[in-house]
Amino acid sequence: MTWNPDNYKRLVRDWEKIGKDIAKSGASYANWSMGSRKKGVEAGDEVFMVRQIRNRGIVLAGVFESEIYQAPHWVTAEAANGKVANYADIRWEQQTDIDGELPIEVLLPALLSS
Repeated sequence: MTWNPDNYKRLVRDWEKIGKDIAKSGASYANWSMGSRKKGVEAGDEVFMVRQIRNRGIVLAGVFESEIYQAPHWVTAEAANGKVANYADIRWEQQTDIDGELPIEVLLPALLSS
């Protein structure tokens, strides 16, 4: 999963709640837009959220709780016009500090050496 913090500020607003949920019960539940993707996700698959644009890196890790489904678009004006988006339900289980991402520069050499 990818997150552009310039275009989608809800995750920043929800960051503290996600952390509290994980600390209290071991998980925080949400859904996320899958863009144009309509298949290839199963309940139980691992999922990672990668912040894009700046400070790129993994900021959340968890498990998909559903396959991909359609629901009203996450942009209110689009939903009001009847537009839908593709989503999947997620159980977030690990979170970094909002500015403590696991950087792409650290991940890439580890992936290339394995």
